[in-house]
Amino acid sequence: MSSVSGFLLPAQTDPRWTSLVRNGTSAPLKMLALKIVLTRMNRSVKVDPSLACVAKNVEELHGFFIKNARSIEADTATLFR
Repeated sequence: MSSVSGFLLPAQTDPRWTSLVRNGTSAPLKMLALKIVLTRMNRSVKVDPSLACVAKNVEELHGFFIKNARSIEADTATLFR
């Protein structure tokens, strides 16, 4: 687990990452960039549902959360509380 602004971010192996990449979320997100990234990943995984594609997108999404920790704090709490 990584600490993001005082919140423990789940490990990349947590199934919630895979669910986000495959299915997106119906939760209201505040950060437009996150909405766009998730939409792109969902489309990518629908075209290529292989484990390699899912893993690549999970890694990218996890990195996105770490890189944008301060500006994504509210969405992190919404998705992983």
